[in-house]
Amino acid sequence: MDPIEAALESLKSLKLGEKPNYTAIAKKYGVGRSTLSRRHRGLQGTHAQKVNFMRLLNTTQSKQLI
Repeated sequence: MDPIEAALESLKSLKLGEKPNYTAIAKKYGVGRSTLSRRHRGLQGTHAQKVNFMRLLNTTQSKQLI
């Protein structure tokens, strides 16, 4: 599992209402604190999502064209 994904899983296991400590979790998994925070809050997606969004044709359209 990717370190950022492992850190996000750790954040999902927090109890309802418990405030996440992004700094401690980021240090534990060796990821950037701001990236972890943005990914957890849904402000930033993965690189693969960005690439897929930027494509002129989606995967289905590409297959149909071929």
